Amino acid sequence: MARILLVDDSIYQRIKLRKLLEAAGYEVVEGSDGEHGLAVAASSKPDCMLLDLLMPKMGGMEVLQAMRDQNLVLPVIIHTSDIQEETKNECLALGAVAFLNKPAREEDLLAVIAKATTR
Repeated sequence: MARILLVDDSIYQRIKLRKLLEAAGYEVVEGSDGEHGLAVAASSKPDCMLLDLLMPKMGGMEVLQAMRDQNLVLPVIIHTSDIQEETKNECLALGAVAFLNKPAREEDLLAVIAKATTR
């Protein structure tokens, strides 16, 4: 069973996504913001990270940069309400493997996670 790190400052999003992912057979660990997410990534060894961009303390873009700086290799899927093409391109350039806009269709989200966890 793959372990997914869910990093989002919205408790509502984390609860909703946790239910979906656990029902699909994934183990879920959570980070409540970017700083917390990085700490959990280092300690829990997830197979994939589902990352929001707009968060307090440290946003998703900063998380991607910190992961690159720390050589933390982990498939990251961006899940955000930011629809700008420039933002998408920047995230992909920083190493994200996919970019989904909120609310992502459940089947799209699960397909992207399945692909990311089988790399």
